Amino acid sequence: MEMVFFLSALPDDLYKLVTEVLDMYGKLELKGQKAKKRDLRTRMKSTVDCSAYNFKCLRGDLTDTEIRGLLQDLVKKTLTFNELKIEASRIKEVKEVQRHFVTKTGSKHWEEVIER
Repeated sequence: MEMVFFLSALPDDLYKLVTEVLDMYGKLELKGQKAKKRDLRTRMKSTVDCSAYNFKCLRGDLTDTEIRGLLQDLVKKTLTFNELKIEASRIKEVKEVQRHFVTKTGSKHWEEVIER
């Protein structure tokens, strides 16, 4: 159910990227993806299930552009799911620091902070 909730909020282009990642996952084509015996047996019968947990890191304070970039990196095989989680967390942490500086300096946005 969590996957349905996640997918329902995505614009069409991001939905297409997620389905591409899921397809690659089912074919064991993602970077760093290792086949388990269970996956290999399951793959013979049907598709391999990709846990919604792998996409949990994309929820929260990320823009569609940032999510798109992260998903494209998965498709290009430049990120593993573990690296995706780390990068998404890093982006969120940077945004939090930027918000803190904007608030403390009385600025309206990050670019104004940079100019000071």
